[in-house]
Amino acid sequence: MTFTYDPTTTAGKVRLLCTDKDDSKQIFTDEEIAAFLSMNGNDYRLAAAQALDQIASSQILILKYISANGLTTNGKAVAEALHLQAESLRRQADDGIAITAIAGGCRSSGRILGGAEVMSVFDARLMANLGPQFPSTCTIQRYTETVDDNGEVSQTWTTPHEDVSCSCMPTGGKEVKTSDRTYVIATHSIALQGSYTDMTEKDRAVVSGVAYDILLVEQTLDVMTTLLCEVVR
Repeated sequence: MTFTYDPTTTAGKVRLLCTDKDDSKQIFTDEEIAAFLSMNGNDYRLAAAQALDQIASSQILILKYISANGLTTNGKAVAEALHLQAESLRRQADDGIAITAIAGGCRSSGRILGGAEVMSVFDARLMANLGPQFPSTCTIQRYTETVDDNGEVSQTWTTPHEDVSCSCMPTGGKEVKTSDRTYVIATHSIALQGSYTDMTEKDRAVVSGVAYDILLVEQTLDVMTTLLCEVVR
C-alpha cells in the first residue's frame, strides 16, 4: 500500500479536498483514493466527497482525521462538518463550478479549468456548524519595533486580530516540530474559528487574560486555524 501527494494530479486533488496530505498521518492509501475515483467517474470532487463521508462514518477514521489536522473539537462536530463539506463538493460537481472561501460566505470562482489548478473549497454552513465548539475569544498580539528620530527603539505589541472565537485546551506537553525543524513542547492548543494566514510564530495569543507564545500555526480546511502554544512565564 502506497501514499503519494501531488495536487497537480487528479488523485492529489482528492487528497487536497479531503485534507489527507501528510504521509506520516495518512488516512487513505493511493489504492483507496484510486477506488474512490473509479466509483465516481474519475471526478475528483465526487471522489473527495465520498472520502469525506467515509471518514465521517468511521470512528477510527474520524480520530485519524482529528489527529492529522490538529483539531481540538469533538468527533460528532467533525463528522457533521465533513458531511456538509461532502454535500458542497457534490453540488459543485453538479454545477461544474468551484467555490472559493471568502469572509462571510461563498462566491463562485468560475468554471473548472483542470490541469494544475488548485481550489480551496468551503461551505459557509460548515463554519456555522462548528460555531459552538469555539466558546472563548482570543486576541492576537504582534511584536513590533519602531525607531524614532533620535534613534531610540520602541518595543510594543500591536493587535491585528481581537475577539476571535476560539477554544483553548491543554495538550499535556505535546512535542511539536516547528517550521525551522526544531522540537519544542507545547502546553496548549488554541483553535481559532476562521483562517488567519498572516499569523506567524512571532505572534502571541491571549485567552481569558492568559498570554501564550505561539510555537506553530496550522490551517485546516480554510475554516480553522490551530495554534500550538506555551504559556508565557
